[in-house]
This record gives sequence, C-alpha cells and structure tokens, in this order.
Amino acid sequence: MVIKREVSVREFVSDNLKIFHVLAKNGIKNINTASEYLMIYDEYNRYQWIEDKNERLKVVADKCQCHFNTVNNAIKLMERVLVFK
Repeated sequence: MVIKREVSVREFVSDNLKIFHVLAKNGIKNINTASEYLMIYDEYNRYQWIEDKNERLKVVADKCQCHFNTVNNAIKLMERVLVFK
C-alpha cells in the first residue's frame, strides 16, 4: 500500500476499500476498535512472564479497563491472518 503525502479522504477510502472490507469482515468495524485492540494486544504481550493464560487475561483486562472477553477477542483477532484475493 502506497500512501501519498496529500490525498483526499474520498481517494484514500476508494483506494483502500478492499482493506476496509476485509477488516470489517474480521471484526474491525472502525479505527477506534483497531487502535484499542492493538493496544490490548501489545499490553498482553508485555505480561508474557505471567504463565497462566487466564490470570494474564485478567491482569490485562484490569490494566486496560476493559472486559476479559474484550482482551480475548483482541488477542484472537490480532493473531488472525488476513487473506487478500
């Protein structure tokens, strides 16, 4: 993907519509969800020294002030491989 220095929103969306579609099909409906899930995933990886997965999920949920299931969803989604055809 090439990003020019100056581009209209319409042109950017049009050029990247396929990416947005694939992300939406995989649970990333907006940029806020994408950034939140990325932050949660990075935080989860910082606590790798906690060996018990459930304990680590709870610690990260508390740290990120979100639900346990949100952390679980973020991890699964961030590790998913996207296929562009």
